[in-house]
Amino acid sequence: MKKVKHVFWETILILSSVLVFRSMWLLMDEVSLFYKVSVLATTLIIGLVVCGIAYYRMAHTN
Repeated sequence: MKKVKHVFWETILILSSVLVFRSMWLLMDEVSLFYKVSVLATTLIIGLVVCGIAYYRMAHTN
């Protein structure tokens, strides 16, 4: 994998892990930014999907 692509996907991984961490933290504390658990669950799912894509791209790209 080219270094530029690798750095790009690592950056995406870091940013998406922030979404996962934030969502899990707030769900566990039952404090929501928008006062809806569904919003937090959505950001958690988005973060997990983006993490999965980033891991896949980093591991399976030449």
